[in-house]
Amino acid sequence: AAEAEQRKAEAKALKKAADKAERAAAKAEREAQDADDRVVAEISGGATSEGEPSADPAEPAKTPGSAEPAEMPALVAEPALVGDLEALTVVQLRARARAAGRTGYSRLSKSQLISLLSS
Repeated sequence: AAEAEQRKAEAKALKKAADKAERAAAKAEREAQDADDRVVAEISGGATSEGEPSADPAEPAKTPGSAEPAEMPALVAEPALVGDLEALTVVQLRARARAAGRTGYSRLSKSQLISLLSS
């Protein structure tokens, strides 16, 4: 009986540690996504001429007098060749994946991102 209680306590401690690790991983994923969003906003013109960030970095940049979002710069356009993708940084590749509507790209390596975008 004592051995069963000890195993039960160990299992409970392991489950608690696993839950904590899962929450930490989810938080890290959200933070990485937020950082990617800020970089994309900055790259796509989300900063004002004074260098201050726009009111909402998640909001796409808009051209004056237009209700439609401004076109994304060339770094988000579809590539012609895989070689074009290899010249980009991981952040730029993630921006292209986001613009292409892909999911699950935030933890991919550069080569995996290139493979995802070229398919």
